[in-house]
Amino acid sequence: MVEAQRSPQPRAPATGKLISGLCLILGYLILGLVSARAIPSLGLNIPFWPPSGLAIALVLVEGLVLLPAVTAGALLTNLQLSGGQLGPALLIALAHTAATAIVVLLARRLAGKRPALRAAREIVPFLLVIGPLSGLVAASLAVLVEWQWQLLTPAQLLQAWFLQWSGESLGAVMVVPLVLMLLPGQQDNWNGRRLQILLPSGIALLLALLAYSQAIRLENIRLRTQFQQLAAQAASQLNNNINLHSAAIDSVRRFVQTSPTLTVETFQQFSREAVQDLPGLKALSWNPLILADEREAFVQQQRRDPQLAAYELSERQPNGTLIKAKARERYVPVALIEPLAANRAALGYDILSEPLRAQAIGRSQRTGSLQATEPIGLVQGRSNRKGALLVLPVKSPRGATQGYAVGVFSLDELLRSSFPGQESSNWQGLELELINPFQPDAATPLASFSPARLWDAPQDRPAPAWAQIEPVTLGGQLWQLRLIPSQAAVQARQSTLPNQLLLACGLMLISNQAFLLMMSGQRQLERRQAAISHYEASHDHLTGLLNRRSFLMALEQAHQEARQGMAEHVLLAIDLDHFKPVNDEAGHAAGDRLLQELAQRMQAQLRQDDVLARMGGDEFAAILRLCPLQDSEAVARGLLQTIASYSLEWGRRSFQVTASIGIQAMDQSNSQQRSAEALLDRVDQALYQAKRNGRNTLTVVTCTEQLA
Repeated sequence: MVEAQRSPQPRAPATGKLISGLCLILGYLILGLVSARAIPSLGLNIPFWPPSGLAIALVLVEGLVLLPAVTAGALLTNLQLSGGQLGPALLIALAHTAATAIVVLLARRLAGKRPALRAAREIVPFLLVIGPLSGLVAASLAVLVEWQWQLLTPAQLLQAWFLQWSGESLGAVMVVPLVLMLLPGQQDNWNGRRLQILLPSGIALLLALLAYSQAIRLENIRLRTQFQQLAAQAASQLNNNINLHSAAIDSVRRFVQTSPTLTVETFQQFSREAVQDLPGLKALSWNPLILADEREAFVQQQRRDPQLAAYELSERQPNGTLIKAKARERYVPVALIEPLAANRAALGYDILSEPLRAQAIGRSQRTGSLQATEPIGLVQGRSNRKGALLVLPVKSPRGATQGYAVGVFSLDELLRSSFPGQESSNWQGLELELINPFQPDAATPLASFSPARLWDAPQDRPAPAWAQIEPVTLGGQLWQLRLIPSQAAVQARQSTLPNQLLLACGLMLISNQAFLLMMSGQRQLERRQAAISHYEASHDHLTGLLNRRSFLMALEQAHQEARQGMAEHVLLAIDLDHFKPVNDEAGHAAGDRLLQELAQRMQAQLRQDDVLARMGGDEFAAILRLCPLQDSEAVARGLLQTIASYSLEWGRRSFQVTASIGIQAMDQSNSQQRSAEALLDRVDQALYQAKRNGRNTLTVVTCTEQLA
């Protein structure tokens, strides 16, 4: 059948472009947020980024006028994902827009505005442009912005670029064909291909993401185990250092018990080496237990030493100043301390006057072991850093408490000295914090130390999600050591296996998508060619009506239905009158035009279920399905009128023709007609009778009627 020429589609109005832009913005935002939350990654970037495919597809079809919508969608998405950092979010959005514009211009040159993607010569360049090339441009621009805004450390650049490239490439390759096949006006290119592409590619993508997700999970387990081992090692080194420092306090206890006389000079000689060798030990002191009636005698005895001439028992006021100790039943003053020069203000200070120190003394007295205070501000110096006092009771041979050996620890120095400089390379990028989990401000570290940084702040940011906690014991106090790796430290310890798997999966997905497009395109072309071949074999090439062979098949089926009483049909034989002069006088081109025009007019006169065919030359036949004989005459007369009213204008001449029609009913009454050919012969006789009757008329034949 000859198809009427279609008029070109009008351009979409401005409202249509606006709706497309709004859909692009909303779709970009939704796809971006869902992907960021659902797809695992080892870095800041996502290994599969569908919004890029959506943007490329819509701009490819609708034009560069949608580029502002790409910028808006990318900006909103990046603002959500970056916590509202407008500067980098806007620059990254502009980078994505520029990449989209470049890729769309190249893709249009390769495959046009609405690519069919059927042949390999079209598919492969198109996928390479919208995939790897698109990812190359977008990833390079975006990572450059992130580095300039110090969102990435130098160690993270390569992996961030690779993940960005992968996300952009796979997102475009997998999503662009999907969007193209779902857009209106794409039926001709994608009919019969959608499921052939969507189902296999969707399964392949899901399997690839699951494999990558599993690789990420295993890599995270490996990294977490590694950081747990480092945290355990760090806690072990800190505990060893604490034991080393604690041993110095025990040596003071033994010194006091075995020395006949205690003076500033002898205490200095004994303690100086320990204080110098232990960085975390800020002071060692001997604090005797003094009863109230012994206070004055003790003070006078201390003053006999020239270096202690101004010795007096003291306590601290709430504002921090030292005053003379008030009268109490017992005192535990600092009698001797080393180093003396740095701690002279502590001489005479009654540590029993302060609640936290008094609690440690009480625990030490009850347990007979070394006990630490809660974190306190030290009398020594003006630093705000936290410290702790460790007290150990000193007993007489009879078991009575003589006093307490005391060590003053700086927690920062204690932590720092646990990790010698020669070991710093083993702890690069790790932050160590000493915390007391039982204090109200447990989140605030008592001390912190970074053995060695990979990069300068603020690039080397901590990664709290990877933090590990191990217990440490300091003088009976159960504290915790928290190890917090930086993002650069996590990056430096990551394996390349997940990225290698991602690269392999990406190549597989791109190859699979190209194969599916080519396979489905080839099948579509084969189906169309088969349909064309079938159409040409069953239809008349001039008029587009059924040819004689196909009509006989339809007639045979209608005849069988009539013989079995299933339906009542009518057969028409139509022959044009006065057609030969048209060919003789105007030529065969005029005759062909007349046949085409009359075929269209007769087809329009019949119902959709009726069958019309060109039997050859100017002869036609029709089957009026489910039509009583009495109604068929009205249809035939309508055909006669339609044909007679047509005039062919050719050159300066006008040609008109008429027709003669033979009519025969097909029902059980003419069942003796054994074949369609016999029916056709009989209706032809009726046709010739109509011609003998003067033409432009019709003749109805019944099963018993004998025609002259």
